[in-house]
Order: sequence, then C-alpha cells, then structure tokens
Amino acid sequence: MSAATKAALDDAIAAHVADELDGALLTNYVGVAAAVKPEDSDQMTYYLRVAAEQPIHVSIGLTEYLANRLALSVADDPEE
Repeated sequence: MSAATKAALDDAIAAHVADELDGALLTNYVGVAAAVKPEDSDQMTYYLRVAAEQPIHVSIGLTEYLANRLALSVADDPEE
C-alpha cells in the first residue's frame, strides 16, 4: 500500500471513530477485506489485512476480540 493510501485510510478510520463515538480518538485498528479480480476467470478470492502501525500483539488482540464478539452475536441470534 502506498504511503498516501495508508495515510488516507488512517485518516478515514480516525474520522469514522470520532463521528461514531462523539469525538473519541483512534488508538489502534485492524481490518480484513476479501476481494476478487474481475479478470480472473476462476474468481479466486484474495484476502488483505490492514492495521495501524502497532505491535502484532495488539493486532492479534483486536482480532480475537472481534472473533469473540461475532461468535456471541451468532449464538444470540435465533435465526442462525
């Protein structure tokens, strides 16, 4: 990822956090994306992880927190 794209991503996530949480300051983040390339005939799925400049243990902790929250959400959803 280019430095300009990374800076724009960091700024956008910080702005979103501030909007959603009444001015809260972003400290760390992890994001995961899945993508396909239109030109690939087999529609292979690619995965990308993005994170703030942070120690790997912070990224792992945020990822585990999200996995646990998602598991609880599924367990609480009678439709699942």
